[in-house]
Amino acid sequence: MLNRPKRKKRSNLIKLIAGLGNPGVEYEKTRHNVGFLAIGKLLEISPAVKKRSIDTALLFETRRFGLLCKPLTFMNHSGKAIAALSKEMDLQPEEILVIYDDFALELGMIRIRAFGSAGTHNGVQSIIDHLGSTKFPRIRMGIQTVVVLIQPLRVDALNLGYLHDCRDSPDTHRHQDRGNADSLTESHLTPAP
Repeated sequence: MLNRPKRKKRSNLIKLIAGLGNPGVEYEKTRHNVGFLAIGKLLEISPAVKKRSIDTALLFETRRFGLLCKPLTFMNHSGKAIAALSKEMDLQPEEILVIYDDFALELGMIRIRAFGSAGTHNGVQSIIDHLGSTKFPRIRMGIQTVVVLIQPLRVDALNLGYLHDCRDSPDTHRHQDRGNADSLTESHLTPAP
């Protein structure tokens, strides 16, 4: 029997918080960089007592939140930075919290998960590929813009005869009314009073 060193028992504590984004001033205040913006907010609450830069990330040690990270590998290659830090610091995936944008959630909404798939997020897929695990906690922050019509449209009930005729007898009216199709939008949709 081999004498293997026993691995230390792990705590359930988060040891690294990584906010995903793209480096560079052109991306600085974009919604896609909400992970970087979240790290910035955490640093406002608890300023860094130590800062360091490695090839693939900026690291900030704080009193309140521990180690914060902004990967510098661009969003779609975030896994390279996270995996390098995980190896250097001997971290398990469960000890890394990832904060990133999610277009499927409305702006301002958040969703917290202990683990899961990448969905359509290439940065998270990169982390999954490099760590070989989906078992890392994540905070998804909504960036979807909800479109609000300033002047809602309504269907003018008096002009619905065209639609009714086409539905009742499509073969008879289709060719006869084709010329009216361009004006359908103008005559049937009118601004609400």
